[in-house]
Amino acid sequence: MNFVIQNPDLFPEGSNEGYGTILLIYFSLFTLRSAGITYRKIVKSKIMDMYLVQPIVPRSIMLGQFFSVFVPNFIITSGMFLVFFAGNFIMKTNIEVEMEFLVLVFLFSFLSIVF
Repeated sequence: MNFVIQNPDLFPEGSNEGYGTILLIYFSLFTLRSAGITYRKIVKSKIMDMYLVQPIVPRSIMLGQFFSVFVPNFIITSGMFLVFFAGNFIMKTNIEVEMEFLVLVFLFSFLSIVF
């Protein structure tokens, strides 16, 4: 509220301009406060002591995150193409799929999380 009082030109009379910024500030403050309270509770708990004695390797964490994205997308995309090619063979439709298309579909399925 002190910000609104000190900057009346940002909040003209009879309009709601600038209040989104205040709401965003409040949201971030409350989020940081609740995250800080949760962090303090975890640090104080005895369960955290068990996790602190184990070595943490950043490489294993990064590989775990990579494979949690890569493996499901690879399985889903491969399954989709398996069904397509099986249906193409069984129904004898002779739909030809170029290798460039397959590469692009696999590439976009892996990068879909990034975009």
